[in-house]
Amino acid sequence: SSENLRFWVSCEDYKKTKSPAKLSTKARKIIDEFISVQATKEVNLDSCTREKTSHNMLEPTLPCSDEAQRKIFTLMENDSYPRF
Repeated sequence: SSENLRFWVSCEDYKKTKSPAKLSTKARKIIDEFISVQATKEVNLDSCTREKTSHNMLEPTLPCSDEAQRKIFTLMENDSYPRF
């Protein structure tokens, strides 16, 4: 569950980024750390969302991780938070 929160926080940080060069670096880090099936802290996303997010982040824009972030937020809201 901690990987979900870390992913959400990383996405929030990503959306605050102004520099296009930093967007690209942060996008790659999010993919490597959370989205990829070989990710060190892989989050629980369906394959369609995973592929779409990975594809979107190849040419990063601010909203490219929004769908994945929404799904992880819902997962935390419905699963992690009630257990807390």
